[in-house]
Amino acid sequence: MIRARFKSQTLTSQGVVMVSLFINGQEQWVIMDDYIPTKNDRPVFVHSKSDGEMWPSLLEKAWAKVVGSYARVEFGRPADAALTLLGVPGKLYDVVDYDQAATLLPKIVEGCARNDFCFCTSKETGNAHGIVNNHEYEFKDIYELEGLTLVKLRNPWGSTEYNGAWKADSDNWTDDIKDAVGYDDLINDSGILFMEWHEWVDAYRNLTICVQANVNTYKHSGSTMLDFNESDNCNAFLRFTLHEDYDCH
Repeated sequence: MIRARFKSQTLTSQGVVMVSLFINGQEQWVIMDDYIPTKNDRPVFVHSKSDGEMWPSLLEKAWAKVVGSYARVEFGRPADAALTLLGVPGKLYDVVDYDQAATLLPKIVEGCARNDFCFCTSKETGNAHGIVNNHEYEFKDIYELEGLTLVKLRNPWGSTEYNGAWKADSDNWTDDIKDAVGYDDLINDSGILFMEWHEWVDAYRNLTICVQANVNTYKHSGSTMLDFNESDNCNAFLRFTLHEDYDCH
């Protein structure tokens, strides 16, 4: 899906890069040069750990061009990123307490079943188990087992290892639970972690669900039929064309 954002998969001899982004809900090409700010022969801002892999830096530059500067892309919300990159609408839910979080549980289960993009933000205080303060995690899945609800997350940094009750070498892991939740991911991906539902509620302050694949029909521009089953299902940009003068005051 990231490849689809780029007009060309290689740098051109002319030094022209075209990146497709959804700007105000409408897909547009951002045209720019291939120069990247560097210091000591390394990109100053977002960059890949793999030498020669330029797409993260170029993608960031395209968004910086849209909003006006690199300073304006220092921080943002996952829903905005998903909408800009993929054109998918998203909704932010605050995580206040256990009772309020319980109302989110069906939405989370439904979203994960649809393979929606889900993200959550840790609290500024973090916790004692290796959760990074005020940091975005991918909410990959949730498993309701007998007497147990496990949340599967991924730290995009792929570091700062989680050391809570469900760390990789915990005695809590049984063969049945390992099979049910895909324990191999925990071993093969250093960013993956599991925790119980109540610990997730304690450690995270909000949740974003981006509707990437569902049965509803939505389109950001042009004429279309919108069919949202729930009034708060998601947010999308709509564009209207006025065919006659209208006094907005």
